[in-house]
Amino acid sequence: MRQGGTFADAIVVVASAMLLRRQIIIHQHEQRPVLFKPLFSISTSNQIHLVYDSKNLHYSSLLSTDGHKLFIDEFECICA
Repeated sequence: MRQGGTFADAIVVVASAMLLRRQIIIHQHEQRPVLFKPLFSISTSNQIHLVYDSKNLHYSSLLSTDGHKLFIDEFECICA
């Protein structure tokens, strides 16, 4: 994934959630966030948030500007 021109798909996101044992939430413009849950999670408070740019087919990390951890309740998301 570090090489240019290498892309992730839903399978890679699911595998990453399982490997990291963290929820991964994908945000996309004007759509409900999509939640990828690992089978076994240590905590739901340490979520990974990514923004998906469908025009450029690219994921970017989403960080808080005020230093607080981002958190979305899973009921606000579509579960993948």
